[in-house]
Parts: sequence; structure tokens; C-alpha cells
Amino acid sequence: MADKWTAGEDDTLRDAVAQAGGAPESVVWTGRAWESIAARVPGRTAWACAERWHNQLKPGLVTGPSTAVEDTTTMLVTSLFGTSWAELARVLRRGRKHLRTQWASIRKAAERLELTLAPGEAVSAKTVARVLQVLHGDAASYDAAAVENVITEFGYSDYSRRVFHAAEVSKGVALAKAVGTALAALPPAPVEPKPKRQRVRKPAPPAPTPGAPVAR
Repeated sequence: MADKWTAGEDDTLRDAVAQAGGAPESVVWTGRAWESIAARVPGRTAWACAERWHNQLKPGLVTGPSTAVEDTTTMLVTSLFGTSWAELARVLRRGRKHLRTQWASIRKAAERLELTLAPGEAVSAKTVARVLQVLHGDAASYDAAAVENVITEFGYSDYSRRVFHAAEVSKGVALAKAVGTALAALPPAPVEPKPKRQRVRKPAPPAPTPGAPVAR
């Protein structure tokens, strides 16, 4: 296992990126760009520098627990395009490592419900709703009908039936995020009150007959 990054190494990497005029958007370096940056960070490879930058240090990176909007986006996009971590990371401003880890949590939640989620396979509105309820509870208290209505309203169903080119992935991610944002803005679904259990009173024992022997 690689050594943890120190605060000093993080500062060195920031300086190296600044000296290089910025970091490449891709973790996979182009034209030796990351190799050039890594040369200024002793003991770290180009890949390690790229991963550290894009998952921890990149300015504007969103941190903290995943939201219902992000998980909706991830489910819709992954069902349509497969694991498009680069585009998801760009639109959601999350690190790729976070997205991969959260995808594992999403699939685990689906398995608990005996549902299947797989990259490149269609996902139903019911699955999206149930998984979100497991992961986010009251923060995602909408049903399958609400999810289906929003997906239809934004035209995501029609969009997902088209033939895609790589350039379309960015549009698909942005549209999926819009669907997730609309879902998150929905009011909580009404909760049906549980019927009150009526207490059944036991009948009182009959009064003793005058003169009858008392049981001991």
C-alpha cells in the first residue's frame, strides 16, 4: 500500500501544478504532462500525482457524503453509458475515487432490496426510488411514480433510446443531473397513518353467587 500523502507533499504538488500552468483534466496524462508534474514531486509517480490531484486537491472539488441528486445522476448515467467516471466527475465536481466508492454503495443497497444494478443495463424508476430511500431516507421520500414523471418530463426516457456517440455522454450526464435536482425538489410523499390498534378489554369475571363457596 502506498504511503499516505503528507501536507508538505500536497503543497509540493500544488506548486508543481501551478508551475506547469495547470493540471490536465484527465487522470491519464497526455503528452507527458503528468510526468512533468511528477518530476517536481519526489517519490511520487505521475499516476499517483494525478489521482491525488483529481480526488483530493483540485480546486472546487465537492467533498462530504453523496447526495440524492448525485446518486440519481450516477444510477441513470451508469445504466445508460456504463461507468463514465470522467464525465460524472466533471459535472458533479467529485473525485473519481468517491464516485467509484459510492457506486459500490448504490449496488449494495440494490442487493439488499434484491434488485440488480449493472453498468449499461436499463434501470427502472421503481429501482431508482427504492435505492434512494435506502440511502437517503426522508431526504428521498418519493415513489416510483414521481421518479417516472420527472424522467418523462425531462425527456430522459426518449434521450436514452437514442444511439449515442462519445460526445453525447456530457449531455446525458447534465440531463441526468437535472432529473436528480428536480426529484430532490419534490415535497415529501404523504405518509399514510398507521391504523391504531384497538385494545381489546377482557370481560370482567362474573360476580360470585351469594352463599356460594369461595375458591381458595
